[in-house]
Amino acid sequence: MKKTIICLLVTIGIISTQRAVAQTEELTQMVKEMTDKQTEQLSLTSEQVPQVESINLDFATKAQKIRGSNDSKMNKSKAMKDLDKERTKSLKAVLTEEQFKKFEAVKTENRKQMKARFKDSK
Repeated sequence: MKKTIICLLVTIGIISTQRAVAQTEELTQMVKEMTDKQTEQLSLTSEQVPQVESINLDFATKAQKIRGSNDSKMNKSKAMKDLDKERTKSLKAVLTEEQFKKFEAVKTENRKQMKARFKDSK
């Protein structure tokens, strides 16, 4: 009986670790893709890329935590808006004025497309 319980606990531990590693790898890949896209869209310099990647990683990590929380939709929405403002402020400090304007334009366009997709899905 003890051996069965120990085996079960070890199995649960292994599965949990594998799941955490998979989520981390997925998050890292998403951040890399996001940064690569921004590098192309905004013509980031080699000095800006690691800074933007760090900001994106912080944003994605916090966003994942918010999405996985048990808060209400309203609280999650507010938290995501606050997080987006924080990310935008951080990016503004790294980007040039021209790059930041382009970032804002791309963000606005993405939101329009997202709203259109949402509207079409109803």
